[in-house]
Amino acid sequence: MSSEKLIRMAGQIVDAFAHLSPDAQARAVAGHINDFWPPQMRGTLLSLVETQDSRLPPAVLRAGPLIRPPGAAGQTEAES
Repeated sequence: MSSEKLIRMAGQIVDAFAHLSPDAQARAVAGHINDFWPPQMRGTLLSLVETQDSRLPPAVLRAGPLIRPPGAAGQTEAES
């Protein structure tokens, strides 16, 4: 999946949680990504977060530390 599509999808998640405070929004965004995005998508997004890609919404950058990296403990066997 292209970076542009991941950024757009992450932005849609941010928009869905726009009514929350910045901290709550970051937790909600990370929670959604952790629950519904497969490891490869999370890994690509985390690479963009690490480089502080300017196309990412600020809420995604705040959520970055809360997003589970691929291969992290707590993943199901199907995710590995």
